[in-house]
Amino acid sequence: MKKLLPYILILIVLASFVVPAHFSLAFTCTTAPTCQPPSVLTSDGCSCTYVLLSPLPNTNGETLNTFDPTGEGGGALGGYLNLMIKLFIGICAVLAVIMIVMGGIQYMTTELISSKEEGRKRITGAILGLLLALGAYTLLFTINPDLLNTDLESLEDVTVVVDLGGESPDPFVAISKTALQSFGITKCTGSGGKSAVAGIGQQFVGKTTYSQATGKRNTINSSIITLDCSAFVAQVYSCAGLSYTGGNTNEMFGSGATAVNGTTYDFSQLHSGDLVGWKKGDKGGGKVETNGHVAIYLGNGQILDTQSGGTAVRQLDSIKNRITYVKWP
Repeated sequence: MKKLLPYILILIVLASFVVPAHFSLAFTCTTAPTCQPPSVLTSDGCSCTYVLLSPLPNTNGETLNTFDPTGEGGGALGGYLNLMIKLFIGICAVLAVIMIVMGGIQYMTTELISSKEEGRKRITGAILGLLLALGAYTLLFTINPDLLNTDLESLEDVTVVVDLGGESPDPFVAISKTALQSFGITKCTGSGGKSAVAGIGQQFVGKTTYSQATGKRNTINSSIITLDCSAFVAQVYSCAGLSYTGGNTNEMFGSGATAVNGTTYDFSQLHSGDLVGWKKGDKGGGKVETNGHVAIYLGNGQILDTQSGGTAVRQLDSIKNRITYVKWP
């Protein structure tokens, strides 16, 4: 055993250098991937990075604009998981070397049979542990190399379409200016035009509920105003003294509306008070819309609309890809 121990130590030390080197070389970029929008190729040309719809604040005071959840480039979740597997094998090799050295020192520096036996068991256990880690990697790689590849690009894209609520079949009948003013919507004067739309519409926030039930559309009681998306827009336009745009999305996005592709349309050319949305049956989001929807564009990437949660200011990006029409009074 004493004669074989130095050779065993030399072989383990050499393995501890060769194994990590092998894994690090396996992680080298060879070919540039093909990136699908909204992802773009990273600066090293080795992976794709996802461009966030809206920048996120970072812990260092900067903003995060991109994130790569799939490739093996910087910031890639899949790459990190792949690297962790390789690092785990390398750490096992290093720990095995340390335990073998400790066991060897204990074996050679004592004359007690019990201590020698303990040192021998430590060496044996370290070798078996290393063989177990390498054997597990080798077995999985032999069965199917993809078992060790956490490539998230293989996951299929899933499109989730949120139903924002339908429209009531009841015809639109405007709520009187007096009733709305007594409810705190003081800017509903029947004048002001397009420039007054944003201010009037925002006074509805927190004062409405959504309903498409018959007999509930555009009604007001002592505590709440009941609206759907198109009734809200028609009511705000009426409060601003603008011409009647229609009582539902089919009418609003009929004559005078411009058909667009929300994924490519330049919304910066719109002005506050313009309308955006879609009609029932459109496929702007890649799926047939079961209901139409209309929102008032406020500018700076924001919209104002009535959904199932009531009237609120929201981000244009939340519905942008589903938009098929724009319209301005």
